[in-house]
Amino acid sequence: MNEKLNNTKFKFKIQVQVRSFDLDSYGIVHNSVYLKYFEIARTEYIRQALGIDPGRFFNDFYFVIARNVCNYITPAKFDEILDVYARVSKIGNTSFEMEYLIEESKTKRTVATGETVIVLLNRETFKPEPIPETVKNLIFKFEEENVLVKESKT
Repeated sequence: MNEKLNNTKFKFKIQVQVRSFDLDSYGIVHNSVYLKYFEIARTEYIRQALGIDPGRFFNDFYFVIARNVCNYITPAKFDEILDVYARVSKIGNTSFEMEYLIEESKTKRTVATGETVIVLLNRETFKPEPIPETVKNLIFKFEEENVLVKESKT
């Protein structure tokens, strides 16, 4: 995620409202909660953008999180509505990368950015295995030219 993210790079968005249980002792969203927001967006991306039932997706395939990154830009506070954007930015043979942008809905103030690397593992050996072409094609169909195809093994 080298370039500055803006919401025009994303075709998918959900909204979350900051709840009191999301806050830390300073009255702002706790750092760990942003990963929860990313996960909510990721699950809804699978459901809404790819048209796959998330329960089936995670039962049929053993996709695991290999890396999570969150860049905290400005704090989010109680009762704010946040726009959480998600996209698949890169796809390889056994893994794909998702990027996220969180903005405060009214002002479009950037709250956080992030990325997740997701790897498909074999359930028995726990070794990476190729992502099925059907899954790749659903991603390419939704994202169109916005996905970088990685040439590496992962």
